[in-house]
Amino acid sequence: MPEARLQLTRRAVAEHAMLVAGVTGALLVRGAGSRAMLGGVAALAAVLTSTAVHEGAHALAARLHGIRVHGLVVRGLVSAAVRRSPAHDARGHALTCLAGPAASGALLAVAVPLALTARGAVWGTYGQVLALADAVAVLGSVLPLPGTDAARALAGPVRA
Repeated sequence: MPEARLQLTRRAVAEHAMLVAGVTGALLVRGAGSRAMLGGVAALAAVLTSTAVHEGAHALAARLHGIRVHGLVVRGLVSAAVRRSPAHDARGHALTCLAGPAASGALLAVAVPLALTARGAVWGTYGQVLALADAVAVLGSVLPLPGTDAARALAGPVRA
């Protein structure tokens, strides 16, 4: 079986670089000094953690339901997708669609206490950005708007 591939678009690289620059700049303004760049890297690590957990949960659920996973495509800062074969049944499809938001919710439960208690440019920034990224992932995924995980779950599996 061929291994799954990770694909990053130019837009994704640019948006992630802007995140690091923006957080670094904000921390410099707040007087973080030499730790500002570490805070920018911590913000990037938080967003990548959130994306990996969310999309990894989709991929794991797909594999558990016999759906072949081809890879992960990261299109932007908040736009990623698991490339996979079509689901065989509605239940497997729905569970695969909802696994990402469920994992993001679980990570949010860990991130909020970290955001509230961690201090400093690195762990404080990591916790805050992780909590924000997971809150956005959960809310953005469960609204039944076109293109969201909830809308895909409600639509059912695509038939070839």
